[in-house]
Amino acid sequence: MRGHPILVESEKQKNTKKLLKLQEYENFIFDNGNLCETLKAKQKVDSLSLAMYKSFALLCDSSSLSYTYPLVSLKPAIVLLSEAEVGIGIENIYAYNKTMHLIAHNDSDIRDSLKILSNIDTLQKYKQEIQKYRDDEIYNIGNSSEFIALKIKEILG
Repeated sequence: MRGHPILVESEKQKNTKKLLKLQEYENFIFDNGNLCETLKAKQKVDSLSLAMYKSFALLCDSSSLSYTYPLVSLKPAIVLLSEAEVGIGIENIYAYNKTMHLIAHNDSDIRDSLKILSNIDTLQKYKQEIQKYRDDEIYNIGNSSEFIALKIKEILG
């Protein structure tokens, strides 16, 4: 679980009892944006990196993390929207991508999505499809700074 960076501390305080209950589950991670020590490597990593590594999916709203998470982790995001919403959109063009998103409008949809993703073969299929999408559609991943510098140099002559 990751709260909005600006509100994470107030959300944590407001929902302390719920978080304590959720922390009883072995695989639950509350990502507060801090560094945490990994048990095996004994090195400090940010909690988002740890959450991405350990998780099988992300449950989120229609935020930028609904794109970052699948593209970085090669795992799908379950995007929770109100019944009226259909995702991030501008002038009726929406940014829902079936390759990396499952849409949920209620508890039942979340349960259905989790059931779908509990199948290891399904997760492997998502991984392959997200990898293909990333390879085909996302440019200069891993060396974007170098690419931008070369483009600026090219423009300036």
